[in-house]
Amino acid sequence: METLCEKTDLTITISDDIMPVAGLIRKRITNDRNIHQELVHLVRNMDEDDVYSWLDVLRFPADWYVDRKVGLLLRQHKFLSKYEAGWLLEYF
Repeated sequence: METLCEKTDLTITISDDIMPVAGLIRKRITNDRNIHQELVHLVRNMDEDDVYSWLDVLRFPADWYVDRKVGLLLRQHKFLSKYEAGWLLEYF
C-alpha cells in the first residue's frame, strides 16, 4: 500500500473489511492492467453486490473490460462453489 502514501497530506486507514480489494485499489492507482489475480481474490472473498460496488467506485477505464471479466469470474465462481472447487479460479 506504499503507493497510497505518495500524497503526504492524506491519511489512509485500511480496515480488514477492504483487504480483499486492497490489491485492486493499488493496481487501479498505478494503472497496472494486470489485475486478474486481484479480481479473482475479490470474487472469492466478497459477495456479488460488493464486487460490483467496488468496480463502480474504482471507475476502471472501459478498455480494461473489467465488467466483462468480473461477470465471467462470478459465473464461474458460483458454479465451482457448488463443488467446493472455487480455488480453480486461481489457475485460469
